[in-house]
Amino acid sequence: MILTIVQSTREETIDEPSNEDVVAAIGGISDDGYVVLFQDENTFIQAGYDPNDGMLLEHQAGSEDEFYMVNSDVSRDDVTRCFLAYLAGDTAGWQAMEWEQVAAFDEDELVISLLTHVSSDALEEGVLEVDDFVELPYVAAHHFVTLYQALCGGDYEAREAEFLLITEAELEDMNQSLVYSVPDEMCLALEAIGADQVADVARRWSEMPESPAESLDDEAMVEALGEIVNVARQSAAQSHLLLLCEIIPMEGYEDAGEDLD
Repeated sequence: MILTIVQSTREETIDEPSNEDVVAAIGGISDDGYVVLFQDENTFIQAGYDPNDGMLLEHQAGSEDEFYMVNSDVSRDDVTRCFLAYLAGDTAGWQAMEWEQVAAFDEDELVISLLTHVSSDALEEGVLEVDDFVELPYVAAHHFVTLYQALCGGDYEAREAEFLLITEAELEDMNQSLVYSVPDEMCLALEAIGADQVADVARRWSEMPESPAESLDDEAMVEALGEIVNVARQSAAQSHLLLLCEIIPMEGYEDAGEDLD
């Protein structure tokens, strides 16, 4: 197996990790950091820490269609025991957690909004309204992964894994929605984009595989990226971004540029 550790100041990969490596990695997870234990590139267990929501625990079993998370509160000790069972091949041990299957990023998952400094508790209590959100029509969740790649490089699957699922949300006049945390590295890169750089970054984004360029023309790409940058800057002094995704079919959406205003 391969153990990947990502923190704000370092990234480390350990081949054939020991129990001690796993215990140290879980114990060292800090704000917005995460640890992934890979069997292969599509089969893994991962954990992260959010200052508002505590420990997060997820696993994928062979494909993005088999992605699961633990929605109940988990302690660092719970995560450590789960990782050690996974490392040892103790399937019954790590599957004893209350896993719930969730949707992975795909073309049916439309990004409606970017949220700032909002806790999952507030979402679950229905405090938010649709009017609180910055709408980004025709920019799907997987497009945010390609934007991350355009900004910071890296492999798609590895970058996608950095978007940690925080909670589900049910808001008025919306379908099922999922809330992800946007990686700090991406937030910092967005905040650093100057007004004179937006067009160039939008061009690089449009050249990425499966970018929104199939639905948005050049002007609309620039406008969409400008909205994202503005929200990132507004949240810079408060908290990292949260990504709200409503699960709705993309079919039937045309002439996206006309709807961006």
